Amino acid sequence: MEVSSKDDSEYRVLIGGRIKYIIVAPGTFDRSTLSMPLSSLPPVPYHDDWTIAYVSRDSASHKLKASLSQRQLNGVRQVWHPQWVDCLKLKRLKQLTGAAFECTWAPGTPQSQHSTGTMIAKIARFEWEIPRMERETQAYRHLEGSELAPRFLGHIHEQGRVMGCCWKRSRGVRLGPTTLQAVVRSSNGFTISAWFTMDGDESLMRVEMASLGDQLMEDTGRGGGFMFSGVHDDD
Repeated sequence: MEVSSKDDSEYRVLIGGRIKYIIVAPGTFDRSTLSMPLSSLPPVPYHDDWTIAYVSRDSASHKLKASLSQRQLNGVRQVWHPQWVDCLKLKRLKQLTGAAFECTWAPGTPQSQHSTGTMIAKIARFEWEIPRMERETQAYRHLEGSELAPRFLGHIHEQGRVMGCCWKRSRGVRLGPTTLQAVVRSSNGFTISAWFTMDGDESLMRVEMASLGDQLMEDTGRGGGFMFSGVHDDD
């Protein structure tokens, strides 16, 4: 759920075993209603074949209206791993950030009979998060086999559209000086240089590179994301 009183508010919902998206135009509801709008929506054929429902008010009558679309949402294009994971086959155990969570295979899936390990999954909940997921997926591709990142387990898809990834959970792993040097050496200008592409000042880049070791070694949790209490994307 992404709520805004000034822009479109977006909702990702599971209906009849399929994920659909509801977009509410600004000015349609007050903010308190936007936090849980499903009971206030106009009649929508939830079980029909559509992907996105646009909800707004008629400019003349101010009555609620809904228009349905079958538009295919954009997904991650640079798919490189052979394993694809259906997002509905994962059982959430613990929400880590708005987009990342610990999970296992859902009971009854073939994989659950052979694997009891916990995975970390991260998804693009909405279409505007796809570019970020695209970059992160490619970063893991460049680090594959380097032992500098958790083992990549596969791409997460939603009804055939790749929109996330999952990897093996690793606990208690810290970067030591040797590993830290390897991170810098093995980046090949992909992961680290990407931090400086928006600023062409070479002196600033050198300062940032000089502090890289301290940034990677710190354990404050800075940059770890945030969550809204009581908000669930798929409920």
